[in-house]
Amino acid sequence: MLRARLITIVLASFLGAWTGPAQASDFSWTAGADTPAPLLDSQDADAGVVQNGANLDVQTALYPDWHRYRGSSLDNLAELFPLPVRDASFNHPNGDDAYWTNGIWQDSTGKRFAVIHIEYNYQSPRTAFLWKRRIGLATSTDQGASWHYEGDIITTNSARPGAPSPAEDFQDFGCGDTYLFVDRRHNYFYLYYMTAWVYKPTGWRTRQIMSVARCLISAKMAPGQWTKWSGGTWTQLGIGGAEDAVFEGKYPTPADSGTDSAVVHFNTYLNAFVAIGHDSDGTCWFRTASSLDSQNWQLADDTFPQRLYWYNWPIDPVTHDRYEIGQTFRLYSAQANVEGKGTKYCTLTLSKNGNSTPSAHLIQPEQGAKSFTPGPVTLIATSADSDGSVSKVEFLANQKKIGEVTTAPYVFIWKAVPVGDYRLSVRATDNIGAASESAGVDISVIALVQ
Repeated sequence: MLRARLITIVLASFLGAWTGPAQASDFSWTAGADTPAPLLDSQDADAGVVQNGANLDVQTALYPDWHRYRGSSLDNLAELFPLPVRDASFNHPNGDDAYWTNGIWQDSTGKRFAVIHIEYNYQSPRTAFLWKRRIGLATSTDQGASWHYEGDIITTNSARPGAPSPAEDFQDFGCGDTYLFVDRRHNYFYLYYMTAWVYKPTGWRTRQIMSVARCLISAKMAPGQWTKWSGGTWTQLGIGGAEDAVFEGKYPTPADSGTDSAVVHFNTYLNAFVAIGHDSDGTCWFRTASSLDSQNWQLADDTFPQRLYWYNWPIDPVTHDRYEIGQTFRLYSAQANVEGKGTKYCTLTLSKNGNSTPSAHLIQPEQGAKSFTPGPVTLIATSADSDGSVSKVEFLANQKKIGEVTTAPYVFIWKAVPVGDYRLSVRATDNIGAASESAGVDISVIALVQ
C-alpha cells in the first residue's frame, strides 16, 4: 500500500462490455463497460461505506492522508474537509508505522469501527516488499472526522507451516490487504486478509494466500475477540495463531506470488456467498459458498476478463449495501492511480443456470444452548427447494453426520450425547444432488449433577 506500490503483473484494462459463462452450473454473468470514478482515485485500500441518515459516507486512505466523502448516492459524492485525523493512540510503536483504513462498520449508536492495515519496519532504501504488516482496529464517534486506535486484532506467526526454504532467504510479510464482510444473518464479522513471504534477494512476494478470521458482531471487532480459520475449526487466536489458505493461486517461483485479493458478499439472488478475486498471474474469478462457518468455497468461474485492479469492492447501487447484494450490482476497482489507473466501476448482472441449491437452516437448539446428559438433544431444521424437492436433510455435529431425515418435518432426536462442546449444523440435498449447509450453532452438553 504505497504511492509507488509494485505488482508482479500489469492487469489489462478492458473497456467494453463482456459476457461470460460460469464453469459451474450455478450462474452466468454480464459485465458492462468500465466507468471512471475519479473522485475515489485516492483509494489505496478497501473502501469503507456506511449509511448516514439520507446520505452515504465513504472513507478511503492513501497514506499519510485519509479521505471521506458524503452524498445521497455514489454518483454525487463530495469530499469533506478537514481531512480525518488520528489521535495520539496511533503511537507508531515501531517508529515508522503507517496506517490505512479498510472496511468500516457502524453500530446502532453511530459509532464507527474501522479495520486498520498497518505497515512497519521499512528498509532503507526501500526494496520492493521488504517490510512487515499487521491488522488493527480504530473507532470514531464523530462520523469519521477523528479516530482512536483500539489495538491490534490480527497478526501472523512466523513459525507457521508452509514457510519456504532456505529460511534465511525469506522474510514473513505479515498480514494485511483486508476485506471485511459483515454477516448479519449469522451475527459474525469475517475478515479476509492476505499473508505472504518475501524473497529477500529480489524483494518479491511468494506463498501469497488469503486467510480469514472472524468475530461475533456483539464483540464489535474488539482486540482479543478474533479467531482464525485453521484445520477446519475457528480455535486459533487472532494474535499469532495459525491460519489456513482459503483462497490461493499458484506460486511455483518467488515471482509468481499467488492470490492478490478476494472480496466477499452474500448474493440474495443466488442465495449464496460470493467471492470475487484475482491472482497475481492476472486470473480473475468467482467462487461461491453455502456456509462461511465451514468456508466451503467452490470455483464458479475463472473466465472473467483481466480488468481488475488491486482493490475491488461490490455494492448494491440502490440500497448501498456492501454485504447483501442482489442480481445487479456495481463492482469498483482501484489502485491509487498508480500507473495512471484510476478508480472505476462496471455493472455486473448475474443469471442463474440450471438447478438452485436448497435452503438449510437449523432453528433448534439456539446458539449457546446447554443440555444435560443423559437427556437427548432435539434438533429441528427447515429446508426448501425453489426448483425441485428436498431429498434429505443430514444433521451434523462437529462436521460428522449424526442423523438423517428424508421428509418434513426435519426433526432429529440425538440420544446418549457425550459430555462436551459441539457445533451443530444441517446439510440439505435436493432431488438432483445439489446441497447446501446451514450456519453452525454451538452448544454444550453438561453432566447432570445428582
